[in-house]
Amino acid sequence: MRRDALRRVLAVALLVTCAFTDAHAQLYGRNIELFGTVGGVAGLTPVSIASVSHVDLHGGFRLDAGIQGQRLGVGLGMRVWELNPTETYGGSGLDGFVVGEYRIGAGVSTTLRMMVGAGSDRIDGGHGPPVDGLGTSGFLWAVGMGHELHFSPSDAMLLTADVLMPNVNRDVSGRRAPVLEVGFGYRRRRVMRIGPLP
Repeated sequence: MRRDALRRVLAVALLVTCAFTDAHAQLYGRNIELFGTVGGVAGLTPVSIASVSHVDLHGGFRLDAGIQGQRLGVGLGMRVWELNPTETYGGSGLDGFVVGEYRIGAGVSTTLRMMVGAGSDRIDGGHGPPVDGLGTSGFLWAVGMGHELHFSPSDAMLLTADVLMPNVNRDVSGRRAPVLEVGFGYRRRRVMRIGPLP
């Protein structure tokens, strides 16, 4: 399962690299923006334990970095999260993804977002008696919106709202439904002129 997920992520990364090379040839001599974001995430995660469904709070952090054109931006990122543990269950996970952001207007700070990637999670006994961990791993995707609150031309607070669909594996307990998540963090941008490839 994890090898299949890794192959999917590598295939997406290869497509992004090919698209970037083609875009470089077409945009030679123009300006692009490089961006990097570090921030936190919080939301609600549906969990199924022993055939009983729960919805629990989760929190964690997310990193991403990429390039932004006039409208379209593409980057790579990772997300680490943990459930709020209870006396019955707890859990954590790690995701890697490719993120695309599309500005809904020239000079507008609001974007439509989409993420595709792979991840894994582990569900355990939380604060209760130790139990064998259960979980899922594999392909995931998300859609949402983002908005930048600018402190300066290069510094902003990024606010996001995403609906994330984790890998669904009905053979084991774990996440079963879309995850609702909000994010907040610091985003730094730097404008660079496209030059010759090395």
